[in-house]
Order: sequence, then structure tokens, then C-alpha cells
Amino acid sequence: MNQGKRLIYFVLSSLILLSALGPATPEPWGRVFGIALGPTHEGLPGITVTISRMGSAPRHTITGYGGEFSFSELDPGDYEVSAALDGIMTSEGVPLVVRSGSTARATLLVNFQRLTEAITVQGTGASLSIPEIRESPAIDLGEAMMRMPGLAKVRKGAIANDIVLRGLQRDNVNVLVDGCRIYGACPNRMDSPAFHVDFSEIEHVEVTKGPFDIENQGSLGGRVNIVTLRPQSGFHLAATLVGGSSAYLNPSLSLSYGGDLVSGSLGFSMRRSDPYRDGAGRLFTETANYLPGRLDSRAFNVGTAWGKFYLTPHVGESIEIAYTRQEADLIFYPGLLMDSPWDNADRLGISWTRLGLPGFIGDFRIRAYASEVRHWMTDEQRISGQGTPRGYSMGTEAETQVLGLKAEATVQGLRLGIEGVRRNWDTRTMMAKMNYAAQASIPDVDTSLLGAFISREWRLGSGLRLSTGARIDRMRTVADPGLANTNLYFAYQSTRSTSRTDTMPSATVRLAWKPSTHIEISAGGGRTVRPPDPAERYFALKRAGSDWVGNPELLPTRNTGADVKATWQLRRGSIGASVFHQSLVDWIALINQPRVTAQPGVMNTMARSYANTDARLWGTEVEFSYAPLRRLFVAGSLSWLRGEKDTDPARHIHSATLGEVPPLSSRLLVRYDSGRFFAEGEGVITGAQNRVDTDLLEGATPGWQILNLRLGATLGGFRIQAALDNVFDRLYTEHLANARDPFRTGARVYEPGRRFIATVIYRL
Repeated sequence: MNQGKRLIYFVLSSLILLSALGPATPEPWGRVFGIALGPTHEGLPGITVTISRMGSAPRHTITGYGGEFSFSELDPGDYEVSAALDGIMTSEGVPLVVRSGSTARATLLVNFQRLTEAITVQGTGASLSIPEIRESPAIDLGEAMMRMPGLAKVRKGAIANDIVLRGLQRDNVNVLVDGCRIYGACPNRMDSPAFHVDFSEIEHVEVTKGPFDIENQGSLGGRVNIVTLRPQSGFHLAATLVGGSSAYLNPSLSLSYGGDLVSGSLGFSMRRSDPYRDGAGRLFTETANYLPGRLDSRAFNVGTAWGKFYLTPHVGESIEIAYTRQEADLIFYPGLLMDSPWDNADRLGISWTRLGLPGFIGDFRIRAYASEVRHWMTDEQRISGQGTPRGYSMGTEAETQVLGLKAEATVQGLRLGIEGVRRNWDTRTMMAKMNYAAQASIPDVDTSLLGAFISREWRLGSGLRLSTGARIDRMRTVADPGLANTNLYFAYQSTRSTSRTDTMPSATVRLAWKPSTHIEISAGGGRTVRPPDPAERYFALKRAGSDWVGNPELLPTRNTGADVKATWQLRRGSIGASVFHQSLVDWIALINQPRVTAQPGVMNTMARSYANTDARLWGTEVEFSYAPLRRLFVAGSLSWLRGEKDTDPARHIHSATLGEVPPLSSRLLVRYDSGRFFAEGEGVITGAQNRVDTDLLEGATPGWQILNLRLGATLGGFRIQAALDNVFDRLYTEHLANARDPFRTGARVYEPGRRFIATVIYRL
């Protein structure tokens, strides 16, 4: 069945399932997300927001830089939300209804205007809000999330930065869009999952740190859930134009209408740029092997269009259909041996939600989705491709499709869910030295998942809350035996296996204590499991000098972790600190694997491959925000992380350092805001990274310090802002500047030098 027929079949099947099963919701409690606005509808940070309910103690939080606030884990019922600062600035109470499994929204009218950033602590994770994302000078989401402690990025080029969470990356972190899975097609993570979502689509990003997500299989180190925009009541228009250094241009337009019965939105965005210059004034293409005539070509060109349709036939019932198409061409990746002439992605989602069902089922939601990414990679822009018969010495065509179905319900205080996912991943690699014979580097691998989870929260009195959850998953991974190069598997791993079934239990428990309205302490433990991905098990590529081969006998990695967190709400701010430890059993390490058995056609005696070992991660994070004066706001964070792994010379694991772990990092931000005008300075200081994994071919990275400045003003319906990053034009690389094999250049990808970006936003 071709992909088009498969997609039609999937959509029709999903609609039949939706009609048969009815609607759903994720959890037994609800949330509130809102913003404190001034007379000109601009937000105010540093305001104390109070949510109260008859018969319960009120809860408080402080608005972030953008005036945003949130409350989580609220019992269903009627609430009132209000805001105040020093008894001088107040808002009238806003009544709202909290329903289990949903997010209620509140707008509070006070006397100040909106600022531009907000980071709100939520339980074991955090939420990055819409101003931070859409009004950020960052080029992509990977850059925008760097203000969160514990997050880092992998830079391979000017765009498509990959997210690292507490030292874990790639498939060790679940990156979801509205709870749905999307994967990149490139084995080297050129097209990381977050790359396939545009700023113009995003409302906020939810981050769960550590092995505490039992709602989604595979969140070994955490989860990043990108929540897209939902239409607000009435007609709205938002037009944004961003431009800056290196001919960067990012126009976007979105239209939405929210009604009682029908709502909808649509949008378009385009992002393009030339290669940026680093702190030494060099184009980033000058540090890799690009052809002289390609050094100043366009670095990326990405277009995205999206639309959503909502139908609300009854109160508490909604149907949602969403579709996004992204097309990208000629993206440069100097950290890798190849670039991307084109990369196309499609996302389709359908969901049906029903709140307050009669009987023993409280709420119910079912969601079906499909995603597809197709990707072509070559070195035609490089010196290595010059003079070859096809204009490139290596090329890879990759594609991946995902079909998913997830149903969740609240039953007598229990949250129950089932999840089914089927992913196909297929890549073909052609190299001039192999006479362009197509090698099935990932041999049409099908991965089928069936999982179920259950969770519950207990209120124990005296400010105590106990949350527990568990899930069980069964995953079947099958490579096409007609395409898989089993001679390579046998030569290096002594196996010809092309299939594997894994059964994986997970669990989590958390106890939170709130001895007063200003202090909250929580401690939790969790265990999650991630099976090896198709590339780690079944990749097979013959190359000149050394081969690259997966290990079909790899075991799933199990992460058992614990963390303790304390938050203190001040009258004008807050401070929070956490410590954590993660034990990684059967961690998947990258090794040099000697050939153990001679096989026909396998000429090399060494390959890059994988082996299991045990590892550990531990660290601490601190963050604070404070408003010492009515118009002055200060915030900062510090993050420290350490990682080790067991050595095993017999399995060619020699380095005791766990690779790709960020060094000590700190940020300090000072912001002045008069309502219509703001000025902000941010300093970032990062220590040297001398603990490196020699098995991973890591190199030491010097420490660095940079200063970023921002200015902004609101004029009627317009918001104008300018950012100058890396003011002193420092030359530096982050610790993850070297991307992994099999197609890494080994070149340092330096961060941008002094970079100017201006933004104009108009809202109606």
C-alpha cells in the first residue's frame, strides 16, 4: 500500500474509532494558565496572583517576565483568580471553572503592560510561554529554550538545533507536538523533531525533567511537549516580521476565529538566512569543507503552513482537526559531512474530547495522528563532492512515518490510558567509492508499540499530596530481512537477528508538601525505559576505512532517578532549587568495534558500533526571580551536572566519562520596564568542559562569557523590539559543538558572533 493510500486509510479508520469510542481527557485534575494585563493590554511581571476556592486554602504564584502565570494539579470546581502588587495594583477577581484534564484560561486586568518573557515552574518541570518563544530573537526552538536551567543544545548549523535535557538527548528525550510523536528522518539528527514546528504555531512548551513521564513511552530523560495555539474568542490577526544579521528574514501571519460552535485558525511562516559569522568574523562555512563558491550561499530556507479546525457541538465536548506542512531546502550543516537539499514534513492530528461524562467515567479523550518526514542529504556543496560522476560523493535518502492512537479517561479518580504507535524508518545511502550502490543503511524498520498506563493523586491533608503512576509497554522492532546487511551484523556482532521484542515496565511516585502558602517541597522517584532505536540496532553501512554497524543484541536502557525540589515564594519573587540523581542501566555507548568474524564483502577490520554499559548522572539546578522595584526585575539560574559510565575494555568501553554532558552554566538577567518601553541585559557564563568521553571522540571546550541586550516598545497595536546577542563578539563553541558519527566532520561549529535581530509585531 503506498503512503497516500495508507494515510487515507488511517484517517478513515481513526474517524470510525472516534465515532465508536467517544471522547477523553488526560488527568483527574485541571490547570489554569493566564496573563496579567495592563490598560493597554500589555503584561506585567512580578505580580502576585492568587487562586482561591471555597473551603480550600488559597494558592499563590508570581507572574513571569511576560505577565504569564499558571497553576497545576487543581481539583475540579469553581475558582476565583486575582492579582495584586504591594496593595497598590490590583485586579478584580475573575471567576472560572476548572475541569479535570483541561486547562482553564484567565486574563487579569491590572495597571501595567505586558513584557516579553516568562518561565513558570510547574512541578517537576517548567513551561516556556508564548512571548518567550514567538517574540524571542532565537532562530529556532532549540535556541529559545536555552534560558531554562538544565537545557542545552546541539548546534550542527544555523538552524535545527537539537534539544539536550539534563545531559540526555536524541531519542532519550521525547519531543512531542500536542502529545503526538514526530521523528526526524536523518540518522544524524539533521532534522531534529523540534525543527518541524514553527514559532508561529506555538502557544507554550511543557518540559518534564527526569524519568517521571509515564504518559508517553520512551521519556528516558524527560519530555518536551510543544503545545500549539488554540483560537481565542472572537477574530484575531497576528503579523510578525523579524530580520537581522546574515540576511535573516522571518515573516509570519496567523488568523483565527473563536466561536461557541466553530473555531479555527490558519497561519504561514517563512524563515531564511545566509551563513552567520562567528566571533572571529568567519562565515561558519569557512570552518568546514565547502566549495569556495558556496561559502556565502543561503544557509537555510524553511516554509511552514498550518491550519486547525474546532467543533464544539455541546458544552464540554470538542472535535479538533489540525494539519501542518513544512518544506525546507538547502540547509547547511557544517558539523556533518552532508547538507540537506530538501526536507519535507507533514503532521495530521484528530482528537475528540468529552468532559463530565455521566456515570463512572468522568472525562474521556481519544487522539489519532500521523506524521511523515522525507529527507535528502548530499555533499554536493562540499569539496568532497567535486568531480564525482553524480556531483556528490555520498548521499542519503531517508523517510519515516508514524501512525499513532491514544485514548485516556478518568475513572473514579484514576487516570487510565492506552497508546498504540507504529513507526517505519527507511534510509538508503549511496557513495561514489561504492559505485553508488544503494545500501539500506536503515533497512525499512517497523517499530510497533502497545502500552497502557494508570495514575492517581491523593490529598493526604496538612498540605500533603501523593502522586503515583505506572505503565507497561510491549514493543516489536523488525528490520526487512531482504534489505538488512546481516553479513555486517555477523562480522562485528556475531548475530544475524533482524527482529526484537521488548517488554518494559515503568513507574513513578512523588510526594509534595506545602507547609505554608509560600513554601513547597517535593521529592520523587521514577523509572522509565527506552528501547534502542532502529539505527542503534540495525544501521549497516560499508565505508572506506571503517564500517558503521548497529548492534541487534542491544538491551533497552532503564533510568531510575530521584529528585528533591524546594520552592519559596517571596512577596516580590521566588527562588527554587533542586538536586537529582539518575542511574542508567544498560546505557547505549558508542564504541570502536573490531571485526570478530570474516564475512564475504566485509573488508574492513573496524566499525563504529554500540554496546551496553551502566552510567550515572547527578546535578543541581537553582533559579530565582525578583522585582525589587516597580519597574525593575532580576532573574537568574545556575545549572551543574556530572556524568560517569562503567568502563569495560572487553567491550571496548574505555572512557569513564559520560559524554555530551554540559559544564557549569549560569545566567543573570536584569530588566527595566516602564510599561511601553523596556530594556534588558543578560549575562551568560559557562565553565570549561574538560571532562570528555574519548570513546565518543569528544574534545575539551573552553569556558566562555557573553552579554546579550534587548530593547522594546509598544505603540498602539504594534510591538517593536531589537536584540543584540554576543555584544562583545566573543569567539566560542558550546560543549556539544561536535555532532555524533556516522557522518560528522569533526569540525567545531562556532556560535554566532555579534548578532542583531529586530522584530515588529502587529496584533488585531
